[in-house]
Amino acid sequence: MWKFVMAGREADCVLEGKRIFDHAWVATGEKVVLPDPIYNEKHTLTVYEVTFGERVIIFAAGEFSNSVWGIFVRE
Repeated sequence: MWKFVMAGREADCVLEGKRIFDHAWVATGEKVVLPDPIYNEKHTLTVYEVTFGERVIIFAAGEFSNSVWGIFVRE
């Protein structure tokens, strides 16, 4: 199950207080199809891992529209 976190431009995409575009993303090889919660349009998103210190966060991300990213975390 995936939980919608946010949609926004790169500078606005934050997980656990960290701007995720400032960190290296590692693709897990997994893809998920999830709806944009505003328009209910389905998007195929890539699942990534990002490391903040010793903590690894798994999230799904993709561009909902030009330069607007959708971010979901696994529940």
